[in-house]
Amino acid sequence: MPGAKAPANHKPGHRPAASFRTAPRTPPPPLLPLVHTSAASGIAALTAMCMENPGRRVLNVADPDPPTVAGIAAAVATALGRPIPLVPFSGPPPLHVRASPWSVPAPFTVDCSAASALGWTCPPYSETVADLVRWLVSATANADWRTLFPVFGHYGHDPFDHEAEDAFLAGDRALIAVDQT
Repeated sequence: MPGAKAPANHKPGHRPAASFRTAPRTPPPPLLPLVHTSAASGIAALTAMCMENPGRRVLNVADPDPPTVAGIAAAVATALGRPIPLVPFSGPPPLHVRASPWSVPAPFTVDCSAASALGWTCPPYSETVADLVRWLVSATANADWRTLFPVFGHYGHDPFDHEAEDAFLAGDRALIAVDQT
């Protein structure tokens, strides 16, 4: 600009920071923690392999591709024959809305390379969960799930509080019980 005086700290060829324009930043979507699940069939297969080839070793066992909590929910719903719409949202919901046996604050994964080096393989969670779901449906058909799974039943809130989930998604904070975090 003619007649404009450069600031005292101006260096030739250097553009002051104020001359740069940046696009408004959109915060990235929240990360969905991965949870390394372990199918009973995978654990049994590795146990049998170790019994056939005894040795001193420490092995991790988990499904090959750790799913997100949303991936677990989708796989369970598909196994039930009831696909459900999963609704993404920003920010954390209250504890009793977000809590599940797979809810973790950060990815929880294990290295299974030592087990793989022995020749162990395991099908993905999406293929093994159907057997578990069938067993759960059968086991709870004539029994209260809280009796069969007492640890899960003592979470301190109802893990199947669909009214609280609906209220959270609708934005009606008055219907959501006080968070117990």
